Amino acid sequence: MDLSIYSRSRKFKLLHLKTTERVGGEAVLWALIGGPLYFWKKGAMIEALVIGAATLPFWAIDTEGYLLDGISGFVWLGAVLFAPVLLAMSYQRRGWTDVTDRPRTFHLDDIEPREATSAYWRKR
Repeated sequence: MDLSIYSRSRKFKLLHLKTTERVGGEAVLWALIGGPLYFWKKGAMIEALVIGAATLPFWAIDTEGYLLDGISGFVWLGAVLFAPVLLAMSYQRRGWTDVTDRPRTFHLDDIEPREATSAYWRKR
């Protein structure tokens, strides 16, 4: 997975409904505030259920609040930090296409061999 999603957002499109969603670094803030509810709202229901199931029992079971609260805190922190990556993977898994505007790079494979040699000789 490309981790440049933290510096620039990616746009995903569901073709048959013509719906687009952006995923970027702001997902970290919203995941921190909303937690599993944010993932559920974005349609990443598997991620929301896993995060909720991983954190909720630890809050309810541990009466001392030391070890298990720390574990649930790490699960929550991991979900927050990897929120853009988790959402992008969720969209791709559900069939959304990445339509991010990326600059086209030039490759030598794009040129026919005859064009490359004729362009070289025209310069001379």
